[in-house]
Amino acid sequence: MPHAPARDTPAHLTIDGSVASPGHVPDEKERTYAAHAEWLSQSRYIDYPLHIGLESRALCNASCDFCPYPSMRRKGERMPDELLAKVLDDIDDMPKDLPLEVNLARMNEPFADKRVPGLALELEHRFPQVSLWFFTNASPLVGSVLDKLCDLRRVTQFVLSFNDHRKEVYEHVMGLRYDQTVANIDALHAMVEASQVCFTPLVTRVGDATDADREFLDWTRDRWPRFQHRVTNRYNWLGSVETPTVGPVPYTGCWQWFHMPILSSGKVAWCTLDHEGDRSWGHVADQHLLDIYNEPSRRALRMNLPMRRGVTVCTNCNHFG
Repeated sequence: MPHAPARDTPAHLTIDGSVASPGHVPDEKERTYAAHAEWLSQSRYIDYPLHIGLESRALCNASCDFCPYPSMRRKGERMPDELLAKVLDDIDDMPKDLPLEVNLARMNEPFADKRVPGLALELEHRFPQVSLWFFTNASPLVGSVLDKLCDLRRVTQFVLSFNDHRKEVYEHVMGLRYDQTVANIDALHAMVEASQVCFTPLVTRVGDATDADREFLDWTRDRWPRFQHRVTNRYNWLGSVETPTVGPVPYTGCWQWFHMPILSSGKVAWCTLDHEGDRSWGHVADQHLLDIYNEPSRRALRMNLPMRRGVTVCTNCNHFG
């Protein structure tokens, strides 16, 4: 495929040519994010995806109030084995020397699908360029699931969505049993201490800008010191979740334009936040992954990097990721 041509639109302009507010002063996070997007737009990731989200089954046992899953229309949808195999065959056509992140979670609990541990091992064995991401609420991390994690060698993100250290609040927010989840995370922490797994989990909370954010970090650092710890932003999921704490829209483009979030139906969603695939721009059953990725209007976003405020779907999005 051809390499990236010269940029058509300056990075400081929106897609419709309007200029960012002259009074805006980007913070360090926004500057770092914009610089990485600029680097991506000048790299081979113009032609090939940086990140593939692969949702094998749209099933989750949690009922988080900050997530659109509880009202999602496609709960339980399962990607057929043959379609899953086709996705892997398409990945086989991508350069083996260009790093590729594969996230085995989308709008789901990945380990609710018994195929996922085997799928993760196959990805590692077939594709030397692939690193694996997981997002899990930790409730399925028992027995054989934990044992299979020991076999993985290229996990770069293993996110534990724990969300609250207070039992009553946790069970209200997540709809899961607190004591069981904590016991599972304790077991994983012991495995990390014993060097039985080759990754460092990240335990997270979706923040609400209250003192509970700091208290969560203090509590989890004390209980699981070998993990990383983070409080993340809330999002309105393209208008699907009401939240009073959505942050400001950055004056940048978006890394998501270099991603391919594949839903269990085979639809390629617009981005991580397009949880139903209502803004889908391709279907893996009918098209090769690289043909979808290089669809002209999507490719233009990567080349030109307009500010998201000028892109209709992205205009109100505060997502950094």
